[in-house]
Amino acid sequence: MTKRDATPVYVSARLIQRLQSLADDVALAAEDALREGAHDIADEARALAKQAETSGAIANAIRVDQSVTPQSVQLSVPLDHARYVEFGTRDMPPRPFLQPAVDLHRAAITHAMTQNVQHALAHKGKKK
Repeated sequence: MTKRDATPVYVSARLIQRLQSLADDVALAAEDALREGAHDIADEARALAKQAETSGAIANAIRVDQSVTPQSVQLSVPLDHARYVEFGTRDMPPRPFLQPAVDLHRAAITHAMTQNVQHALAHKGKKK
């Protein structure tokens, strides 16, 4: 294609604003589902941790940190011995609590994110 064959495309500032607004709405919709799902995982992990370690220390230490980035949520267990319970040691079999909770809720979180994004797109598409 030569320079002479190229056709300039002009996009209005209003269209750019609407597209940015749509992108923001979609991101918020996905983030909402992600945050809710992280709390569901944390609740499940707490229940499993109570079975794996009867003192309750691990269950009480499970945290959801939403401040990492807007598009991510971090689950943490700030106890050194939590990894030994999750993965086991040479002398102790693993008693996982976090990975099974993630596995149990992964599909539901993905579905919720899809539903939220579809709803945001449909809702935004109706606005004039």
